[in-house]
Amino acid sequence: MTTTLAKKHALLARIRAGLRDDLAMLARSHAATAEGVTHPDARAEGDKDMRSTEASYVARGQARRVATLEEELSALDGLVLRERAEHEPAALGALVTVELTSGTLTYFILPAAAGAEATASDEVVRVVTPRSPLGRALIGRRAGDVVSWSAPQGEVEGLVRSVR
Repeated sequence: MTTTLAKKHALLARIRAGLRDDLAMLARSHAATAEGVTHPDARAEGDKDMRSTEASYVARGQARRVATLEEELSALDGLVLRERAEHEPAALGALVTVELTSGTLTYFILPAAAGAEATASDEVVRVVTPRSPLGRALIGRRAGDVVSWSAPQGEVEGLVRSVR
C-alpha cells in the first residue's frame, strides 16, 4: 500500500514532468517564431504589411509564457511535501478530497501548475493554487467542513471528506 507522502511525491513528479515537457515545446516554438521575425523573408513588402510585427507579438507572448513556466517549476522544486496529521487543516501540499453533487474529486494544493491533472495509485488529482477561488476556499478547511466557492457556472458547494 502506498503512503500518502509517496503518493504526493509521485503526483508532484508527474506534474513537474508535464510542466518541463510544456516548457521544452514552448521554448522550441518561441525560438522558431523569434527566428521567423528576423528572417529576410519576413521583411515588410509594403507599409501595410504587418507580418513581422505580428510575429514579434507572438514571440513576446511566448517568451512571457516560457518565463512563467520556469517560475512555476522553480516554485514546485522548492516545495517540501510532508505527511499531514488527521486533524490538520488544508494547506499548501495537502491532498483534499471533496464530495460534490456531481461526484468526489481530489485536489492537490500547490503553489503553481493550476489546472494540471495527475494520477497516482488509481486516483486522479487536480491541482489548485491558493490564488484560485477553490484554492482559497480549501485552505484552512478540515475533514467534515462544508466548503463553497464561485465558479463560472455559479456557486459550488461541497463537503471536505479528507485532508491528507
